[in-house]
Formats: sequence, structure tokens, C-alpha cells
Amino acid sequence: FPKDEKTLAAMLESNSFKIEFMRSGSLGINARFDEKGRILPWLLRTGILAGFDTVLPLSSDPALAEAFEAFYREADMPLEHSYIEFCGRKI
Repeated sequence: FPKDEKTLAAMLESNSFKIEFMRSGSLGINARFDEKGRILPWLLRTGILAGFDTVLPLSSDPALAEAFEAFYREADMPLEHSYIEFCGRKI
């Protein structure tokens, strides 16, 4: 996953793409907490954390899941989907 437009542009150009248009942005995610006020079950079902469970067993380790929930509550961060879109052509 490229971290920004500049990184993505360099990746595309090094693979013979000419960029016609590029922009980035973000959209807020309307998270759904469960009846106990936890967000992790919802996150795991949406696929937002796809692949993380192989590194951090968030769905099978209760202590780790609680540590994640505590971190999220303390961070008080809204969830966002960041994106970069582009139009280009192979040259």
C-alpha cells in the first residue's frame, strides 16, 4: 500500500504508466459498536483488518482483543478510509 500520491506515482511510473489524473482523499467510516461498546468484532467482520489476524490473533486472543479495544478508546480517533485514485495508461 503506497503511503501517499508521490509514492504511488513513482511506483506507477517505474512500471511504465503515464499518469493522466491523480487525487487522494478520505471518507469517514460509520463504525458500529456492539452491545458491550466494543468495535473490534465489527472491524473483523468488515475486512478492514484483513490479514492482521495472521500476525495479531485479534479474534482468538481475548487479552490482545481487550488491549486493542483499550487502545482504540484511549486514542479517540475516528475511523477513515483513505484512498488514492488515478487514471493512467501503460506506455
